[in-house]
Amino acid sequence: MKKQVTFFICTIILLALSSCHKEADYSLNNSIWIHQFQAEERVEGGVKAVGLFFGAKTIEKYSLDKDYKALKLLNTFNYVKEGNEIIINGAFRQTVGDNYLTFGDGMYYRSEKSKGSFFQK
Repeated sequence: MKKQVTFFICTIILLALSSCHKEADYSLNNSIWIHQFQAEERVEGGVKAVGLFFGAKTIEKYSLDKDYKALKLLNTFNYVKEGNEIIINGAFRQTVGDNYLTFGDGMYYRSEKSKGSFFQK
């Protein structure tokens, strides 16, 4: 009986500790991802970086200023997330990690910027 009580108490403690751990938010909605161009990359207009803003079903791609704020909307794409991939415009599959994603030929990293600071002028 004592072993059963000890096992029961240990199980409850383990469940309590694991429920305290906050799960990471893997949602893309309202997230901002940034790709900074390397010096050797020749980009039209001298743009130093581009950013992706994920809505619920669309991705907006922006050129960014030196403070990584949106300057100009470059393109809009529809997407669906399936596991660790996003499917863009129903055809192109791109990989999504916890803090990175591939998009076209570039590697993008998740930004801590809020939507307000990304679009603020």
